Parts: sequence; C-alpha cells; structure tokens
Amino acid sequence: MKNYLIIGLIVLNVVLVGTLAVGLLNIPQANAQPIPLSGNFLMVSGAILGSKSDIVYVIDLENRRLLALYYDRASEKTSSVGTRDLIRDLGSEPEGSRRRVPIRPR
Repeated sequence: MKNYLIIGLIVLNVVLVGTLAVGLLNIPQANAQPIPLSGNFLMVSGAILGSKSDIVYVIDLENRRLLALYYDRASEKTSSVGTRDLIRDLGSEPEGSRRRVPIRPR
C-alpha cells in the first residue's frame, strides 16, 4: 500500500513537471510596436523647485526638437512652456544621423 502511494506521487510529480515544461516552451512572443510609428519620442518629467507644479520635457528624436510642458496641479491644466530646435542650439547634427526632415535655413 505504501509503495503504491509513493509511486503514485512520483508519477503525479512527473506529470506536473511535464505540464509545466510544455507550458513554458509554448509562450507566444510579445512584439511591442511591430509597425513603426511616425515619430520617436523621449519624455523626462520632474518637479520644479520651489513650486507645486511639474514639468515634462518631450524630445522629438526625428525632428530634433524639445518641447517643455508645464502641469499646474492647482488648476489641473497643461500648458506649453516653449519649444527649442536642438540642432540650432547645439550647433550641429549628430554623426550618423538618419534625419528624415530636411533642415530649413533660418
């Protein structure tokens, strides 16, 4: 009787391990954004010292522009602080750049 119980538990463990192994091998691959979107953006947020407001900097990597957005917690509104042209501000375009938008003279 005791031997049958031990053999049964061993068989049950083998079945459970097999089921777990099959389940782990068949995990579907997750693809984030399989189709490229129109822009590539980087966002950085932070608090403004001495203020109860927050600011978000959004960098458009395709057009090399920086946008600053100001969020006022009291009124719960977002407003644009301004934009900057990073190529003009930094003086040149990075090496190996794949810029799609032509640079317009100012």
